[in-house]
Order: sequence, then C-alpha cells, then structure tokens
Amino acid sequence: MRFLQRNKLALCMAIGMYMFGVCIGLLAPSVFPISEEVVTPSTTSQEYIENNLSVALFMMIGFATLGIYTGITLAFNGLILGLVLTSAMPIHSWIIVAAGLVPHGIFEVPGTLLAGMVGLKSAEWCILSIKGQAPPKMFQDCIVGIVASVLLIIIAAPTEAIITPWVMEQVSS
Repeated sequence: MRFLQRNKLALCMAIGMYMFGVCIGLLAPSVFPISEEVVTPSTTSQEYIENNLSVALFMMIGFATLGIYTGITLAFNGLILGLVLTSAMPIHSWIIVAAGLVPHGIFEVPGTLLAGMVGLKSAEWCILSIKGQAPPKMFQDCIVGIVASVLLIIIAAPTEAIITPWVMEQVSS
C-alpha cells in the first residue's frame, strides 16, 4: 500500500494517459474488421510474452524522455483497446467481448500501467522538484515497478493464449 501511495502521481498520470487513449478509441468509428464468428487467436504464450514485454520495456525506457515516449505508448495502447471495443460491441454481446478481454486483461493492464509508472517517474521527479519536494525511494520503486510489471505480463501471456480462448468458446457456445 505504501508503494501505491508513494507512486500515486506517476500511476495517476499513467492511468490518465491510458484512459485518454481508450476514450479516443471509443469515440472513433469502427475501424477493425470484426467477424461475427467468435474467432480465437492461435498466438502462443511466447509470442504474447515477447510482444508485451517489448512494449513494457520501451515504456520503461521512456524514463529517459521524461515520460514523453511512455505517455504516447500508454495512450496508443488505450486507443487500441477503445478501437477494439468500438469495433466488437456492435457485433458481439458484451459477455463475449468481456470474455475476450477480462481473463488476461486483469494481469496485462496493471502490468502495462506499472511499466508506464516506471517510465513516468522522471516526469514525476521534475514535477516534485518544481514543488520543492523529492520523491522518496524512487530507485527502489522503479525496481519494484519493473519486477511487478514483468511478472504480471508473464502471467497474462499464457492466460491470453490458453484461458481467454477457452473462456470465449464457453461463452459463445
């Protein structure tokens, strides 16, 4: 709980940027072709791990850009979620859409937001410095954020590759 309290500024910035992207995606017209047939991807856990960890790594490296790159990446990830929702909801019930997002999303989204928090810590440092404050335990919090993000993303990968398709099949049949 102290970790969250100490990092609330960076986490709130990460959540805000992600949700900004989601809102833009929800307002956009349907752009992804979505089949009426419920199709489960054949992507492997390894492919999900590689893709999602590379995105998280680049968000964390955004620390060097004072969080600018991180903010853009968070907004873009949110945009994709919003676009998927906008495209899928007219065709599929909310149960099927939720079945395709929730099982792995409960791990992947917090992992993404924690990676974003790490990437935004330099921006937080600047903001607090202007206010005459110093962020406590910044290095330790970045390490905890990195480890937690990686663990959540690794847990999300087999969930997305195995459990999410199974849940979608159960719900759609």
